[in-house]
Amino acid sequence: MESVAWFVDGSYLFKVWSALRRSDNLDYLKLRRFLEERFCDQKAGELIDEAYYFNADSDPPSAKQIAHGATTDTVNATLW
Repeated sequence: MESVAWFVDGSYLFKVWSALRRSDNLDYLKLRRFLEERFCDQKAGELIDEAYYFNADSDPPSAKQIAHGATTDTVNATLW
């Protein structure tokens, strides 16, 4: 039995769903079942085994903040 992973770009999917001006919420389980029916080989028992949801941070840290955090984490780990 083959398995498939599903990677969801949450930010993009939210924008598309919002653009449709739908009053209901997106049902990820229904979407997953639709994708399995449409793209997986049902006769071979293929299905979406794992799903991963990714989203963008609306206020991502700067490179300077990331570098400072990495240094601070290293110092803290060394001290403890």
